[in-house]
Amino acid sequence: MSVKDKLKGLAKTVRAFIMITVGLPVFLMVILVASGGFPPVKEFLIFYLLMGVFYTGVLAADDFFDYESDKISRPYRSIPSKKFTKSDAIVFGNIIGLTVTIAIGFLFGLNAMIYTVIVIIAGWAAQYIGCCTKVPFGVHFSTAFFAGTILVFLPVGIFAQFDLRFILLFLWWFIWDIGHDSPSSIANEEGDRAAGRSTVPIVLGRKIAAKVTFIARFVAFVLLAFAFYLSEVGILGYLSIAIALLATAPFVIRLVKNPVEEVAYKTFKVITLEIPFIAIMVLIDALLNHPYVLTI
Repeated sequence: MSVKDKLKGLAKTVRAFIMITVGLPVFLMVILVASGGFPPVKEFLIFYLLMGVFYTGVLAADDFFDYESDKISRPYRSIPSKKFTKSDAIVFGNIIGLTVTIAIGFLFGLNAMIYTVIVIIAGWAAQYIGCCTKVPFGVHFSTAFFAGTILVFLPVGIFAQFDLRFILLFLWWFIWDIGHDSPSSIANEEGDRAAGRSTVPIVLGRKIAAKVTFIARFVAFVLLAFAFYLSEVGILGYLSIAIALLATAPFVIRLVKNPVEEVAYKTFKVITLEIPFIAIMVLIDALLNHPYVLTI
């Protein structure tokens, strides 16, 4: 395999769409809400850049664990398309994880480095349980937990406190991600079945999986609104939640009525876009309430 092919495979692994619409916006929103405003700006920007790099390693690990399913459902991904190997994904993910861990320890101290190590170990363990064992619905819970430790636990551990806001933010992400993952599992049911996974549509049927999306998102946003309340987020935060629910409602309702692959895939894409929208609104609200940030 040529170096050019390897680079193409790496580009597919990084998946800029997920990075831009999920990873970085969630980091931003969690830090703003958990800290009740802006942390020190320089540290915030450095950490944000490091998390962007870190998330590329997470996606490489995701490709490694999803290989058996991706061979059927997503053959265009880097490993099934033979642009990247499973060994490449493991090596790349571990190099990124080690590099970011050392950088965080150097810049933010020993406790921050310990948090990062805990996140990496917990994430690998969760992904293994979810993707390589027969635990019922394990793939949903492991994915949500893995991402939650990275997107919520780590930034809160460095910039905020482990208080009720942290619990609410973690539960929000965990439940939202299960609702977000359900239409994806409908769209990729064939591949998951071949990989021996016990997803909701496989075990309980597509209609139940579609209802999980509907219910999980509503519960998740109630929890997020409560976190906004504790952090004194302004009206823009609540307005963003209401708009997100209303804008995506037609797609979710259509999925409940007709849970086929095409509808599920469109719903998954639309639901993904509500995260950057809410994050931008929370950022604007924070800037309005902390205008000094713009002068730093």
